[in-house]
Amino acid sequence: MSRVFVNPLTELAEYEELNRDLNRGKGPVQISGCMDSQKVHLMYELGEETGVPWKLVVTYDDQRAREIYDDFRSFTENVWLYPAKDLLFYSADIHGNLLTRERLQVLRHLMEDQNGVVVTTMDGLMDHLLPLRCMQEHVLHLETGQELDLEAWKLRL
Repeated sequence: MSRVFVNPLTELAEYEELNRDLNRGKGPVQISGCMDSQKVHLMYELGEETGVPWKLVVTYDDQRAREIYDDFRSFTENVWLYPAKDLLFYSADIHGNLLTRERLQVLRHLMEDQNGVVVTTMDGLMDHLLPLRCMQEHVLHLETGQELDLEAWKLRL
């Protein structure tokens, strides 16, 4: 993506101060007074300036998470939405399978890609998951036309 939107930000003293604080790595940085339409732009540019490969955006509900996800798609294609489990509908086949697929897609990108942005809610952040290295060790690779030793696969599964 083009860096054409950076110019107005670099002229702001507050932006330079935020950038300096983030590069120091001394705890969280709070930003206030920024309009919703500008928050994603600011998060994206600060993330690009600091060079941090993975960014995590946590918000208060699913609707706001989807809005942030959609806004981030204007700046980068490397953004994924990690939905929380909807306890009421999770067991329903259609909705549960969609959520599972979306969640697994995010985990796959975390294991395979070098950088990106994950957008989730507090509920999604609180999920108990295995560490990524444990998941990577147990990934099964299949190819079309591959002959399988069923006994070995039974044991592995």
